[in-house]
Amino acid sequence: MHFHHHERKENKEDLAFKLYSEAIDLESKGMLNEAYMKIVEAVRLSPNPVFIFEMGLIQLKEGMREGIDVMVQAIDQAQRTGLDVSQWIPRILTEAKILSSHGKTKLAVLLLSGVNSVYPNSSIEEELSSLNESPQQIGGQIQSELSPQVSSQSSVSSPKILEYGLPQGCNWSIYAEGKGFSSSTNVLYLDPGKYKFKVMPVTCNGVTYYPTPDMGYLENGKTYYVNFFKRSQTSIPWIPLLVLAIALI
Repeated sequence: MHFHHHERKENKEDLAFKLYSEAIDLESKGMLNEAYMKIVEAVRLSPNPVFIFEMGLIQLKEGMREGIDVMVQAIDQAQRTGLDVSQWIPRILTEAKILSSHGKTKLAVLLLSGVNSVYPNSSIEEELSSLNESPQQIGGQIQSELSPQVSSQSSVSSPKILEYGLPQGCNWSIYAEGKGFSSSTNVLYLDPGKYKFKVMPVTCNGVTYYPTPDMGYLENGKTYYVNFFKRSQTSIPWIPLLVLAIALI
């Protein structure tokens, strides 16, 4: 009985890798929907971080924002199991450049900052810096999505920080020059000046969100962004993740 159980397990793993390989092939041909169905089945058979990462990447290519969270969690889990994730960095950078070239700079920034929050990497940081060289452009894209009531509060000379990733109504705060600033919207205006700031983690509705970047330097007339991500401190809740993925098919 023990032998047969082991044999079934091996066959299950083999099938999962076969589905993964087929998904990669379909993905390379631009057949994303078919690739997604294959990779979800692979993940169902074996919640391998390699498969999870690929599932998130395909989700992102199909325009699903949650693909970033899936990729970040996969990288985090892979590191916990001792897997070398450096092999994924070129693909992440390529996808970020594609997103940016298609006018989806915000998504590119979310992807890179999310990955960098769990796997700090010089190549990722360089690409983030290049995207952040024109923060007004990124800020402009985000600002266009804000309500008129929020955007009308703007002060021409004051720096501002834009937040992404928190549920609506969650309060978040930063500290700058010994003073605290907080907001329950996705924009925070600060006193005029040039100084260092630190963003605090946020617990909202029982869930803790961690900022990236969590510190930086402010100066007048500039727009900065902070992305909040849910981070598991112990283990990744793979089962709910799989249920979500399967439900999206």
